[in-house]
Amino acid sequence: MSHYLGIYIGISGCKAVIFDESGRQISLTYREYNIISTHAGWSVLDTDEVIENAFR
Repeated sequence: MSHYLGIYIGISGCKAVIFDESGRQISLTYREYNIISTHAGWSVLDTDEVIENAFR
């Protein structure tokens, strides 16, 4: 049986979902990360933190 992994990397967190061959959701996880504001109206992500949370 095959499984499929979907990863969504958003502004405030990342989500990973595993589906089976019929499209049924097997597992779901969500991890948040910090948003860095260096100037008013600006938002920056620490790419190392994003990758760490996406693949932890």
